[in-house]
Formats: sequence, structure tokens, C-alpha cells
Amino acid sequence: MTGSPEASTHSKNSEKHRVIKSHRHKLANWHVSMISVGGVIGAGLFVGTSATIAAAGPAVLLSYLGAGFIVWFVMMTMGELSAYYNIRGSFISHISKTLGKRCGFVSGWSYIFLWVVTAGAQAVAGGMILNDLFNITLLLVLWDSLSLPYCSMRFLSAFMGKVKRFSLF
Repeated sequence: MTGSPEASTHSKNSEKHRVIKSHRHKLANWHVSMISVGGVIGAGLFVGTSATIAAAGPAVLLSYLGAGFIVWFVMMTMGELSAYYNIRGSFISHISKTLGKRCGFVSGWSYIFLWVVTAGAQAVAGGMILNDLFNITLLLVLWDSLSLPYCSMRFLSAFMGKVKRFSLF
């Protein structure tokens, strides 16, 4: 019976099992860091969504769905513009090409202003949350909420530099 197909299948499975058992699974420090960053971002989105639903009711979900459709249509439009014009750059390049350089200039600076205001609002909101949690002065919390994203971006840019150095593209 050693020549039966069942016996050969069993021996092949045990060989695969031995190979899998010999392979070591290990997380590096940056794996754990990225998992924790993803958890923090996910928790922040969950808390923000729940606060909005609690304040405005379940109709907010329809607003999120509508915003999702708008984002989907904008991304489809960006893809079509990229395929049609075959130019490099962000959406500002496409605006400049289709609507003119003045519209591109205004859109670019409006976008920068949007993110400057958003960063300040996020820093204040993060400072207020941390102030409520740890009962420390608001100025220290604001400093931490501004320096933490800066330091994390420095870490991520250094990591991306390592990845780009060893990639084929």
C-alpha cells in the first residue's frame, strides 16, 4: 500500500508542512509601527464618524455615500484626463491644461491654503483631545500635535528613500 496515491499525497503534505514550519515569521520594528499608525488612523476615523452620527443622526451616512460617489466620479475624470492629455503632474496640471494657467494657479494656491488651515484645525483639535485625556497645558499639547506629524513624516520619508533605493522603478 505504500505505492497508493493516498500514501504519496500524505508524504507530499507532510513535506510541505515541514517546509512551512521551518520558515520563521517575524515582524520588524517598522511593521509594528505601521500597524500601530494604521490603528490610530482607523480609530480616529471611527471616533470622528460616530461623533458626527451622534450629532446629526443616521442621515450622515447618506452624506458620506454621496461624498464617496463624488470622489469616485472625480477620480474617474482624473483618469480620463490623464489618458487623454498624457501629461504628468497632479490635478493642478490638468486644470491648467483644460481651463488655463490662471485657473491652475488659483486652484493650486487654494489647495495649499486648504491644507494649511486643515493642519491648524487638526492641531487644535488634537490638542483639545489630549488636554482632556491627560489634563496638561494646551500649549504643550499643541506643540506635541505639531511635532508628531513632522517627525512621523521624516521617518516615513527616510523609509521611502530606503525602499526606492532597492526598487527596480
